[in-house]
Amino acid sequence: SSSFFYYIFTLFLCNFRDKKDILNRNWFENFVPESEKTKTNSVFRQLIRGEVENADYYENNVLTKSGDEKNIAWHTTIIKNEVGDVISVLGSGEDITEKKQLLSKLQQSQKMESIGKLAGGIAHDFNNILYPVLGFTQMSMDELPKNHPIQENLQDILDGAKRARDLVKRILLFSRQKEKTLEPLLIRPVIEETLKLIRSTTPVYIDIQSLFYDGEDYILCDETEIHEIVMNLCTNAHHSLGEKGDTIKISLDKKSPPSDLDLPKGEYVCLKVSDNGTGIKPELKQSIFEPYFTTKEIGKGSGLGLSVVHGIVKSYKGGIKVESDPGRGSDFEVFLPITTTSGKSKTEEENSVFSEGKGNILFVDDEKPILKLGTRALERAGYEVTGIQDGLNAFERFKSDPQKYDLVITDMAMPGLVGSDLAQKILKIRTDIPIIICSGYSEKLETQKAKDLNIKAFIDKPILIDDLIKTVRQTLNQI
Repeated sequence: SSSFFYYIFTLFLCNFRDKKDILNRNWFENFVPESEKTKTNSVFRQLIRGEVENADYYENNVLTKSGDEKNIAWHTTIIKNEVGDVISVLGSGEDITEKKQLLSKLQQSQKMESIGKLAGGIAHDFNNILYPVLGFTQMSMDELPKNHPIQENLQDILDGAKRARDLVKRILLFSRQKEKTLEPLLIRPVIEETLKLIRSTTPVYIDIQSLFYDGEDYILCDETEIHEIVMNLCTNAHHSLGEKGDTIKISLDKKSPPSDLDLPKGEYVCLKVSDNGTGIKPELKQSIFEPYFTTKEIGKGSGLGLSVVHGIVKSYKGGIKVESDPGRGSDFEVFLPITTTSGKSKTEEENSVFSEGKGNILFVDDEKPILKLGTRALERAGYEVTGIQDGLNAFERFKSDPQKYDLVITDMAMPGLVGSDLAQKILKIRTDIPIIICSGYSEKLETQKAKDLNIKAFIDKPILIDDLIKTVRQTLNQI
């Protein structure tokens, strides 16, 4: 008989349903999800037929009154008479729903941590590759006449390398191995550059129109994230249009957000991306910013784009307004607060030029292309440079003539002698020598240790040549 098992099951289900809803009803037909009925019935029948000794631990879901599913772990024992026939099945159930959820979160966290470490390692190596690509391209552009026909090709290479650098930055942010840096930025040049990329990758039958206001209002933001907002919104609009073509409109204006966004008082810029595509059904509007939510077919999108945009905008204390109807298209308005702190526009930063410098620099890096680039760039800027590819050799060179050098620039991660140890050994010989450390994704010094070592500046790889020279100039001016 299996009546005792049914009795235990009834008592257990009373935790999830009223007793009157349970009695005299077939448990497996009414309280087990459709997807698990066959397997659960099979396990139970094997028990009562004596085909297995015990099913000491078996899991299946149980349907509650509300329709939710609870994950139950069953511990069962079969009772036999003296001739070996099954006369009872003893069972007890444990609700392990929360345990399973916590375990799933832990596994996901461990998975993301592993992916982050892998991504960070790849990003570190990729940065070392990008460093000379960026640098030598800049130097070639500087050496050629401004009207040389090759300038345009080199500019395209430089733009592509910068975009790769920014992608690596996003990978490092994802893996939590780099802090996000927000600074005042004129976002119009970033949007215009992004639209160039979008136009080059969008089918010709889609017309992309843009309209920007002339104001110069600064946003406290990260350049790469602004690029990501524009890319994701335009990609979403492109997919909404499908293959029929039509128009995507991008505008930037100074505009007050609607009251229903409940944003803090202040001035805002509004980035608007509009399309006349399929639109969004009313019942789906509340879900479009959820991670992995997508109505697109396989291969057309992961469902992460809009959730990424939402996360970035919220981190800037901004908001998103969506207007859409099926068949009419969609309007996405992104409101970003204007900062009272001014800064340099992207264009102004890129117009930095090589200027004449003075001083003797010891430059240390185990990557030969980076060493070659740094040495040539600093020499062109007027500095005397001694380039060494090994930390131990660099220390011996410094020790032989400590007063020769005005500045030491060293990579952090090097075989034999890492940058922080090299700095420590150098400072024991000469305490007043300024030191700049170049670092990748995982070699950041602790703040206190950097302060104790008298580290004057950090350089994140890869760095643009004019930024390298600017850092050197500022460091030497502090002496």
